[in-house]
Amino acid sequence: MTSMRPSGPPFRPIFVLLISVALVSPASAQWLTQTLNLRQGWNAVFLEVQPQPAECDSIFANLPVDSVWMWNKHFSSVQYISDPNTLLPGQPNWLTYLKPANPKRPVANLFALQGGRPYLIKTTAAMTLSLRGQPLLRGNDWNADSFNLAGFYVVPSGAPNFQAFFAPSPAHTGQPMYRLSAAGTWQQITSPSATTLAAGESYWIRCAGPSSYSGFMNIIFEQGRGLDYGRRLVEQTLLIRNTSSNTTTFTVRKLASEAPPTSNYPALAGDVPLSYWRMNLATNQVGWVPLPAQLTSASIAPGGQWSLRLEVRRADMNSFSLPAGYASALYQSLLEVTDGQGSRQIVPVTANGLVAYNSLVPKADAGSTTSDPRAGLWVGSVVISKVNQAAVSDVPVPTASEYQFRLIVHVDTLGNPRLLQNVVLAWTNGVVTTNQQGFKQTVSPGRYALITDERLLSRFSGSAMRDGTVTGRRLSSSAFGFHDPIPIARNGSFGDTNATFSCNVALGFNDELNPFKHKYHPDHNNLDDRFASVKRECPDVTRQISFQFTPSDPENTTLAGWGDNQLGGVYNEVITGLHKAQLHVQGIFRLYRASTVPVLNDVPF
Repeated sequence: MTSMRPSGPPFRPIFVLLISVALVSPASAQWLTQTLNLRQGWNAVFLEVQPQPAECDSIFANLPVDSVWMWNKHFSSVQYISDPNTLLPGQPNWLTYLKPANPKRPVANLFALQGGRPYLIKTTAAMTLSLRGQPLLRGNDWNADSFNLAGFYVVPSGAPNFQAFFAPSPAHTGQPMYRLSAAGTWQQITSPSATTLAAGESYWIRCAGPSSYSGFMNIIFEQGRGLDYGRRLVEQTLLIRNTSSNTTTFTVRKLASEAPPTSNYPALAGDVPLSYWRMNLATNQVGWVPLPAQLTSASIAPGGQWSLRLEVRRADMNSFSLPAGYASALYQSLLEVTDGQGSRQIVPVTANGLVAYNSLVPKADAGSTTSDPRAGLWVGSVVISKVNQAAVSDVPVPTASEYQFRLIVHVDTLGNPRLLQNVVLAWTNGVVTTNQQGFKQTVSPGRYALITDERLLSRFSGSAMRDGTVTGRRLSSSAFGFHDPIPIARNGSFGDTNATFSCNVALGFNDELNPFKHKYHPDHNNLDDRFASVKRECPDVTRQISFQFTPSDPENTTLAGWGDNQLGGVYNEVITGLHKAQLHVQGIFRLYRASTVPVLNDVPF
């Protein structure tokens, strides 16, 4: 078919392909089925998804497929086009798949399909090939001064013509192009302005000089090949660049993911709820807004881009029960991006929810049977803005200025919260032994620990550097004077807006921090006249604290992650003993998740 010169050992492409197969083995994915209608004989196709399973024997089993060919463009340039029937298995410029019964099977060197790649498929009968997999966006890496077998991401109907599509690329404008005919021969496209591209089809396109042109638009991810939020990320930016010659608008449309092909992959827990960052200063509309079913950008000039900030709302994810046979689950969605000029690309979206749907992951606390999704350390602040006039009413009224103090709460594996006065983030080294072969082997890995009992600190090492010394990181609140963590009563889950949380912080009459106690004043030292025995002279001071979580940020800030790694709401406190009447204090509180360690004072062995 082509004039090529070998430039390397024949086993090299096989080795590279085996590595790629390992990389696409069971992982998180969002599912879409690409359907290819194949005629009898030769077909030039372009895969827009990474098929799963990817192995050719699995895909083409019991199908009338004679052979599959993938151009190995790294071996040589292509200077002329000839018919597919001249292809010979084993030549270095092609990777070839043959059925197990084919006598030439020993020379086959194509074992798995890769998404974003063009292929030639020869069938013995007309058929429909349905490939379920993850949408994969792969840019073109053109061989300069050579024909290249390539396919493109375009809409199923209404795709652009060849002349318009390649007009923005000087390396392709006016260059010859070939399309595979129904008779199985390559025919030159003599009228590029009257011939349109087709989704799922590949062509021979000549590239004059270096180029990376892939179409009218280019999608850039912050990481990976999609929007994977995992469990910790709350925001990512999708960059959609206009690489055409015209001013255009981009449209993002939400699509539902299909179910995974087998239980070897994470179950579909539901769609990924997203919000986008809206900034309209003219109408004073600034902040996170739920992503609608369809969102269109403003006009984007050639070379410009649309920076679409997308926030995942884990608090709005539907509840889910792991089906039998599945080891894990993910929330999965798809985003379709079009440009109004005929380009179309599908973006995969995945995220873990607040609950870890993974039967293979051990619980954080070996002594528990469950792990609360909000287990860990939460640190934030309380802003007091209202206090009652004790002699007038119990209703708090706005103060002249605000008062702020730190709030520290820990939630264990069972979801039980505790109020902390101080905590130290420490580190305990793992246990390493030497095996019989003389190699070091980790028996138990090192881990972080949260320590509230300072008597235990000697068993731990630090978690941060300070003045060249490894030390623990201490967090404390000057608003409280107790030592041991105080349990917070609850009637619901931590962070639940329908639940209430309350606790009492008592300051006894003889506590050193009691504001009425004075060590050297005979009327306030809690001692008799001979300073011999304890005598109650100061009142007990009790702080009745309650928390009420709210579904939205009480301060109306515009940070991503509310309901996920940020929680807050209304703070109320009733102080008894400080005044002859009760003092009622009110404000707001905000908490950030600072650590996922679910156990306090977890002493190493």
